[in-house]
Amino acid sequence: MTERTKRPKSKVTWSDVKSKLADFDRAGLQQLVANLYVFHKDNQTFLHARFGLGENPLEAYKQRIQASKGLRSVLEGSIPSFSMEYPCHSPTEQRWFVMNVAPVSGEEFGAVVSHVNISAWYDRGVK
Repeated sequence: MTERTKRPKSKVTWSDVKSKLADFDRAGLQQLVANLYVFHKDNQTFLHARFGLGENPLEAYKQRIQASKGLRSVLEGSIPSFSMEYPCHSPTEQRWFVMNVAPVSGEEFGAVVSHVNISAWYDRGVK
């Protein structure tokens, strides 16, 4: 019998991951993504941002640009305030939020940004 020598574990590289992923078929990859999604909230955030799960993949980036422009405009003083609604859906529920930006008045420079869950408005058909 040959004796196996224990090798120290080396770090997994991106090439290692890609070579393993190449073995998956479409259904296998979908299941892997689903498993990653339910495993941890950080995975959910990454997958939504990176892949736009179930949406136009560019929509999340367009919303970020819109929010950034609104915040910058308030900070520059070119508009008095800014507000926008945006979806933040999970696999189990449809969620909507409104972001409000108001300048800080006085000697301090900045803005107050709030995010309010308004999903109930959509559920009741108010929107």
